[in-house]
Amino acid sequence: MEKNIYYSTVFILFLFIGIQSLYAQGTGTVSGTVVDKASGEALIGVNVFLEGTSIGTASFNDGKYILHQVPAGTYNIGVRYIGYKDQSISATIVANG
Repeated sequence: MEKNIYYSTVFILFLFIGIQSLYAQGTGTVSGTVVDKASGEALIGVNVFLEGTSIGTASFNDGKYILHQVPAGTYNIGVRYIGYKDQSISATIVANG
């Protein structure tokens, strides 16, 4: 398949994005699973981060990721993985929620 078509048709999909309040101090946790949209296979080692911050992690062997102690607010959760188009999704962490 031509490289440009591959990059435009295959992309990362967030599944099971959970946003929960974690502590009374106004922080929360963001967790989910990163999979290939076409095959549904979990993607290992995907960089998952909150854009504009230094908060980030990599997905585990089952595609799951978790970000702890995220300050309350609205963020764009970004993902980067070699061979895939960068993606982001907006999420709001609610203090004491």
